Amino acid sequence: MTEKPTVTPERLEQVLNAYGADSNRWPEGERDALLAFLSQSESAHEKHRQAQELDLFLTEALPGATAPSDLMGRILRDADHHIGRTRQPFHEFFQALLKPALGMALATCLGITVGVTNPDLLTIPDDNDINSLFISDSLDNWEEENG
Repeated sequence: MTEKPTVTPERLEQVLNAYGADSNRWPEGERDALLAFLSQSESAHEKHRQAQELDLFLTEALPGATAPSDLMGRILRDADHHIGRTRQPFHEFFQALLKPALGMALATCLGITVGVTNPDLLTIPDDNDINSLFISDSLDNWEEENG
């Protein structure tokens, strides 16, 4: 046995606001209970009457309102643009690995290039060379002597 749903005035108002006064549009599981509540409560009947007036006004106010024929296509294109294509896990996996790998490869190539073009870059100069630089009259003289 299924229990009959209890209807409150707040729930009736929610249903009327969401689905309108036509009981055919109301949720099937609650429809009978809502109709019974309408027949028992004068305030509920008044809310239903107001919802009927609103429905009538809306149908009379916009009798010929139709959407353009290409509206659905434009909505789908716009949604696809905002959401993006469906994600491909295989592509994302390689993209996540490719960026760090390319960074490492670039750093390695740069290190090899600097090492090949400047082989003496990391060699420590003799103390005599540094002392003669400080003792010499000028940097130009030191460069001339050490060629």
